[in-house]
Amino acid sequence: MTSSSTPRWNDYVFTANTQDTVGLVKEAVGPDDVRTLLLCGGGFDPRTLHAPTAVAGIGVGDLRVLALRPNAQGSHADAKESATRNLQKLRDLFRENLEVVEAPQVAEPNSAATILTRKLVADHGLLEFDTVIVDMSGMPSSISFPIIHLLLNGSEDAGFRGNLLVLVSEDAETDRRIVRSEIGRPSVLNALTRLPSSRQPVIWIPILGEGAGEELSRIRVMLDPEEVCPVVPFPSTRARRADDLIVEHGDLLFEVLRFEPRNVLHASELNPFDVYRQMVSLARRYRAALSPLGSPTIATSEHGSKLMSLGVLLAAHEEDLVVAQVDTTSYDFASPDLASDRLPVLYGAWLTGSPYDVGTPGDG
Repeated sequence: MTSSSTPRWNDYVFTANTQDTVGLVKEAVGPDDVRTLLLCGGGFDPRTLHAPTAVAGIGVGDLRVLALRPNAQGSHADAKESATRNLQKLRDLFRENLEVVEAPQVAEPNSAATILTRKLVADHGLLEFDTVIVDMSGMPSSISFPIIHLLLNGSEDAGFRGNLLVLVSEDAETDRRIVRSEIGRPSVLNALTRLPSSRQPVIWIPILGEGAGEELSRIRVMLDPEEVCPVVPFPSTRARRADDLIVEHGDLLFEVLRFEPRNVLHASELNPFDVYRQMVSLARRYRAALSPLGSPTIATSEHGSKLMSLGVLLAAHEEDLVVAQVDTTSYDFASPDLASDRLPVLYGAWLTGSPYDVGTPGDG
């Protein structure tokens, strides 16, 4: 995307509690003749059912639901049973309106999302709906990012004229307890900006998260950045979380990367637009400062909460950031009884559509 003086979502529509988010969805789906598509996860994640249950309770008149099954699944003892139970409950909620879509089986995991988005457009008419609701809660970012990115691109070139809502069933403790148990090689999301063929200065903006040391190390080797600006959650639901993350990743930050402590960015754990604004501002400052030397490569990677990752995606979309990742083949629970002891909050971000067509929306 071409940068403009004012960020696209300088003003935005955002709800930060379940009740308001349900109200936001009701407003977006409108009358019964509005064609609505819900895209949700279809795996083991304990938050898979939260947003779909809320949408089902609204009673949308013309609703189609696609449950996307990722290739990477949980490796804990109850993972298969949990995924099976989630899919059955989705079928109970939506019956004939539900279709399960399996992620493509490909030799290169990084190409799966590109093939999937093409399938959603060609076979399921993704860009033809009046309202599309993407529930990131039960999806890996390798799937949710390319889908949302495609819809945002469509809204800019008139390929998609509808409302786009993104829902996140958020609980930072759940994110902390779901860990990647089998990780592979680093790569970049092909559906977004790719690494340039010629070497340019690389600025890396990782979102730090617990237990992500190996992922960060592998991405660091791939990117070989000249400078790193880590993002930590503050304010956070845990007062010392930002400090704890700096300590946890201290060896990489201080000994390997030798980063400047003043480069740390603090962004709200519970507002993706705070992450977005700060990353957009930082990317523009670096490009302006380094323009005499050429165009730097601004890269990011997300290792924290789903909600913060939405901010990463919006910044990557607007500023042509490279999104680095590490291939994951399996996940595990740090606490096996995780699904039964957490009560997540449902957040909503209205990204395109009617609020932006009739004037400037207020901050949610």
